[in-house]
Amino acid sequence: MAFGKVRVLREFGSVEDYTLDKATTSVGRQPGNDIVLPTTAVSRYHAQFDVADGRVYVVDLDTVNGTFVNDLQIESNIRVPLDSGDQIVMGDVRLTYLAPEAREYFSLVPTVAPVETEGIPFRLLLDEPHQDVAPGARLNLEMLLENTGGSEDTYVIDVSGMDEEWVRINWRELTLAPGQQTEVQISVRPPRAASTVPGRYALRVRVALKEDPLQALEATRGIDIVGYSGLAMDIREVEPRGSYQVVVQNQGNIPLNIQFGGFSRSGSLDYRFSPGKVELEPGEVKRADLTVRPKGGRPLTGSQDIDFAVIARSLDPAAYQAPLPATYRMTASPATIAAGIGLPVLLGAGAVAFAVLLGLLLLLNILPNPLQTGVTATATRTLATQPVTEQVVPTDPPELATPVAVIDSFEVVPAQVTFRVVRDVILRWDVENIEEITLFSDDGEPLVLSDEDLAEGLVRVPSHILSPGDAVFRLRVVGTDGTPVIQEVTLTVQLQLCGLTDRAAIYELPLQTADRQQPVEGSVSIAGRSENMDWVYIRYGEEALNGWVEASNVNCPEGSQPLGDFVVIEAELPPGAEELPPDRGNTDR
Repeated sequence: MAFGKVRVLREFGSVEDYTLDKATTSVGRQPGNDIVLPTTAVSRYHAQFDVADGRVYVVDLDTVNGTFVNDLQIESNIRVPLDSGDQIVMGDVRLTYLAPEAREYFSLVPTVAPVETEGIPFRLLLDEPHQDVAPGARLNLEMLLENTGGSEDTYVIDVSGMDEEWVRINWRELTLAPGQQTEVQISVRPPRAASTVPGRYALRVRVALKEDPLQALEATRGIDIVGYSGLAMDIREVEPRGSYQVVVQNQGNIPLNIQFGGFSRSGSLDYRFSPGKVELEPGEVKRADLTVRPKGGRPLTGSQDIDFAVIARSLDPAAYQAPLPATYRMTASPATIAAGIGLPVLLGAGAVAFAVLLGLLLLLNILPNPLQTGVTATATRTLATQPVTEQVVPTDPPELATPVAVIDSFEVVPAQVTFRVVRDVILRWDVENIEEITLFSDDGEPLVLSDEDLAEGLVRVPSHILSPGDAVFRLRVVGTDGTPVIQEVTLTVQLQLCGLTDRAAIYELPLQTADRQQPVEGSVSIAGRSENMDWVYIRYGEEALNGWVEASNVNCPEGSQPLGDFVVIEAELPPGAEELPPDRGNTDR
């Protein structure tokens, strides 16, 4: 997967394109550089293009004639980020950087690209991803490592090019006999945070012999991390009455432009925002002042509460809207009090007597002050695209109110399980100052928590009922102030991939005759077994079909999950065949 390309303008107007397909691409007049510019104005090792943090950079290698980007000379040995179309001059050669194109299609079955070199006694087959990964989601790559030499060797596997906290690998070191091969699982999960910069990252996988690290193979894969939008809002009353402030924070990882507006069902309020629009960088907090006034008349006596909402609308093609509810309290004005209370007095005692009576009532605070208009606002936080997973506390005043409820910890143990293996995972939490607690399963339905679960602060979930991929569980707690606090954890359910022998046949039902067999290519995943373990229930093919295979014809890599750990599957058998037990889920284990 390319990280863009460099277009070189040669003499006499000829143009050559060079694909940036490595983490570092060297440029200079010396043969052996990735891009050779055979001119004396270019240094032997003039510059390099680096892929890091989702961007492409150019670095001048302390040259005599220097390197220029858009006619400005850059400082030596300093990474300078490039945008598509930037003009780069090295000596008397002009280059143009062109950003990588978006992926043209999405595939659930990545292609496998082999990596091998003559003289290296092993080879790699590493997935080429054909899909993007969103912050907070997981992308799994598979690498097949095969010993093609004549002796048993130990291999050291290293990954780089991305934040080390984003990448997990199930084998860092392993030993293979001659001709043996095994699968290595590489998992990429960038955090859902404003600091996760979108772009194409160069994930480098290096495999070396432990006894001779110079005997190594390296593969680079482009991982596209996408941008996402997220908005948090809060509101509070300020002086003078009738005014308050709205605080917004960009919780996404891309810039966000929003426009403010107001809405009420009655349409009786006027809203004035200053500013009316704000631009927010990822993680940035800004404030807007809001003044609310009634459009029509006031009530004759007392006060009236009007519910309304502040609307923040994104100024991008998505145009999503985030509402923030509040309440406006409108009190009577002097004119309406005169009409509602003073008119009978005027009719009976005259204008002077009414004025005296009205003054006494106001002085003794028997009537509300008609010159004051109050606003009450419920401090509410809303997120436009995803649930809030951490409390937002802006660094600029006014600060958002801190909820009473606290989630000290929430985790799932273990964080990774094998699909259809009978094992309970434990969801456990530590919370404070709560009045209500709800735990949501991967499908969004709340789990039933017993008194014992609540007392222990944990619940057990059978993992064999979950589908492959990431299962997200959410914990929601509410304190006495009614403000919810939400956190989530992710459980990865991975497939156990195995191969089949040439004699293998897949049947719709176990113990069938051979005329019902179905061909299959590539790996299969284990989905269950018969009680006596003579038969294995598998998933195979791009459409994830299911079928039965004799266990003797299934080859799983060394260190795989034992067959006896998988769930027992109920199967209808052909007439006269010995019955298999039902799918009990091995719940007695």
